[in-house]
Amino acid sequence: MLDSVAEFFRMGGYAWFVWSSYGVVAAVLIQQYAAPLLRRRRLLREVAAATDRGDSAAAGGDGSAAAGAHGAAAGATRASATTATAAAETAP
Repeated sequence: MLDSVAEFFRMGGYAWFVWSSYGVVAAVLIQQYAAPLLRRRRLLREVAAATDRGDSAAAGGDGSAAAGAHGAAAGATRASATTATAAAETAP
């Protein structure tokens, strides 16, 4: 019985490859689960801090959720996107 369990964990000589593959998959699954939770927590903290400062543009006060932590950068991106949209609408 103990020999068959040991043989199972040796995986026919491929234990290093098999168990490291399981480890990589487990690490990726944990990261995929944790990343959105950590990002949400960080963004909520940043919005709360911006709201406490009274910085409504950084807190998404313009109604845009995209402003978030990158207030000026998001505003510049929106401005260039608006300019590009306006240019496309006026083009023949």
